Amino acid sequence: MTITNDPLYRLLHDGDVYEGLDPNAYEKILYGWNDDNEIFGRLIAELRPEYILELGSWLGASSIHMGKTIKRLGLGTKIVCVDTWLGSREFMGKKFPGDRSKLIVNGMPDSYRHFLMNIKREGLQDVVIPLPQTCSNALRFFSEEGVRFDMVYVDASNQYEDIVSDMNLSWNVLANGGVMFGDDYLNFSHPQINAAVNSFVYENRMRDQLSVDSENNFWSIKKKGLL
Repeated sequence: MTITNDPLYRLLHDGDVYEGLDPNAYEKILYGWNDDNEIFGRLIAELRPEYILELGSWLGASSIHMGKTIKRLGLGTKIVCVDTWLGSREFMGKKFPGDRSKLIVNGMPDSYRHFLMNIKREGLQDVVIPLPQTCSNALRFFSEEGVRFDMVYVDASNQYEDIVSDMNLSWNVLANGGVMFGDDYLNFSHPQINAAVNSFVYENRMRDQLSVDSENNFWSIKKKGLL
């Protein structure tokens, strides 16, 4: 089944978002953080998800890693990637060296097109469904439409209030038995991630559902029931 025949894709898009894109016309710029961690493959193999939601995709490094894992396992999983592709708070107000500066065109990031090119270059346009939108808008839309995900990777903003909001809204669209997870739990450069995750589990009385992989710096929560 092509991506345009997928029911969730049809809910989000008209036509093929990858149509007419020539990856050779763009310089390949692809990097990420913790994008190839073994937790992605382990969760995909365990859950064999129908749909994965990724909040914060940037240039697609983790999406590509998950997409290749999905194909290797012979699954029909689709990954919905939600991002504004405008960059996070820490991208604002100062210049960045290297590849990030190459993404600016007429004062605005062109990272969405780079993302699409990277996905198409890897032959994963039948797996990845992009959605240029804020996390809150997308998550509320999915909730209203009754869309559920078996895996939700929370990796958008690094601001405390945003993370708590993303987690609460994500929980509403996480299927029972599904897993919500993220990285940098023990990263002292981003203490707000640890604080937000801890706040979420304590306020919702699910401390026993939180798993921390200290070696790989990931957190995960398996949904056993509704809040």
